[in-house]
Parts: sequence; structure tokens; C-alpha cells
Amino acid sequence: DNGTVTIINVGGVTVTTNGNQTICDGNTATLIGSGATNYNWLDGSTPVGTGATLNIAPTSTTTYTLIGDDGTCYDTVTVTVTVNSNPITTVTGDTAICDGDQATLVAGGGTSYFWTHNGSSNPTEVVTPTGSSQTYSVVAFNGACQGTTASITVTVNPSPVANAGSDVTTTYIGSGGTVNFNNTGSSGVSYSWDFGDSNSSGLASPTHNYTTPGVHTV
Repeated sequence: DNGTVTIINVGGVTVTTNGNQTICDGNTATLIGSGATNYNWLDGSTPVGTGATLNIAPTSTTTYTLIGDDGTCYDTVTVTVTVNSNPITTVTGDTAICDGDQATLVAGGGTSYFWTHNGSSNPTEVVTPTGSSQTYSVVAFNGACQGTTASITVTVNPSPVANAGSDVTTTYIGSGGTVNFNNTGSSGVSYSWDFGDSNSSGLASPTHNYTTPGVHTV
């Protein structure tokens, strides 16, 4: 026998969400569904929540499935939460300079930076420390994700005072004459003597034997 099938349109369900989310590692994403009466959220096949709103903090990028129904019909939709890592800030550069010199500092670990001493966003900073030492700090960012704070201390060494002396000044010495030099009054930790006859010494108080006639300025 031939029969008649009657199809009744009961309206159906169209489920939507507030869209994909991007968060920093450790933060919480808020996912909101609409268009249905009942809601079930899944991570793969694992249930993670019910209700229109889901607050969740994934540790890695995850796609969630939302199943919504009105008691008769249902619909599904997926939404992805992208998790960006928080950067680990690094800073390298000159840790010791002479008074009046500049130090070059280089930040790393992120895509943008914030130097606390002047608000600069540059990865490289050229600074002129004051006093005996100065500490500089920088924070790295990966998009909106803030990293740790890294610091570097630059020590400022005073410029040494060089005073050269000898037991012979402006006088005449014979070929093969020996002169004893000293650094009395100097404040350096290393020395470089130029004896004026193409010879040199790195000693603090050297002795030099002149064999070439002429005037030699030390």
C-alpha cells in the first residue's frame, strides 16, 4: 500500500560561539555558546563542561566541540583556543666599562621588549652608566604575553692615572746605557711602556738598555 509521510519543520537549532580565542599560557579563555537550550562542551571525546559558558585554561592549543540542542534538534560547532607561550627574557652585554664609556646591552627571548630605565622597546640599548655601577632591567613580550624580568649590572671602572718616572730624564747616556723606569703615582692594573726605540714592555717598572743613539721619548 502506498502511504503518506508528513514532515514537520520544527525550526531546528543553529549553534554559534563567540569565536576562536588566543590566550597566554596560564590564562583562562571564556567560550560562550548561543542558539540552543542545552550545551555540552567536549575536548575530543572528553566532556569538559555544560552550560552556555565555558571557562577553561588549556596548556596547549586545543579545539573544543560544542553540542547544543533544544530538546529535539541539535547542532555542533568547534572553537579553537590558541595558547601562546610566555617568553623567558634574556639580556647580555658589557658588564664592565671605563668611566665615560658606553655599554651595549642586548635583550632576547621575545618579539618586543620594555626597558624599565627609559621605556624603550628596542632589543638593543646603548647606555652610559653613572656612579660605580648601574643595573638595567628588561621585560620580553610575545604578543600580549609578558615574560620574566632580566637584569644586568654594568660596573664603571675609574680611568687609570699614568705617571712615568725614571732614574734618568733629559740627559746623555752612552751606548748600552741602562734606564730604570717606574710607575710611581699610577693607578692602573696593567701597563704598556714604549721606550721610543721600537722596544716596549708590559712590566710595571721595567729596566731598558738603550743601544741605538738618538733622542728617545718614552
